[in-house]
Amino acid sequence: MRWTLRPTRAGARVERASESAREYNQRLFSLAARLGECDIVVTRLHVDWFAFGGWELWLESGPQRDRYKATKHKGSLYPVPAPDVLRFSWDGREGFLDVATSPTHRYEQPQEWSREPSRHFSDLDEALRFVEERAIHQLVGEA
Repeated sequence: MRWTLRPTRAGARVERASESAREYNQRLFSLAARLGECDIVVTRLHVDWFAFGGWELWLESGPQRDRYKATKHKGSLYPVPAPDVLRFSWDGREGFLDVATSPTHRYEQPQEWSREPSRHFSDLDEALRFVEERAIHQLVGEA
């Protein structure tokens, strides 16, 4: 079954909520796929489409995660450090993107966030381009 937009009283067309949410989520999933192709691990992606399209994305270097995982499972006394986490948080209502990084200690979640000043973007696509470029620059360069 194919859904179409239905006319409103004023004659304007309104997109179905399910289609809007699907398209919005697909844009974020596409970003995650492109980052994965660059050996960047998406460790967390939380999307809140209903709350003005806010989301939070946590990323790590794939090679760093692999090295950490290998030493962790071997029980090494001197394991390599866990990878740093790069976090992006999007405020879809106001158009602000927050960027923060945190080291990850053995068997712990990141807790020592170092935040940068918020950045304002005119739309989601502009923010997603920034996220992709920044993640590749910071995480692929560290590998």
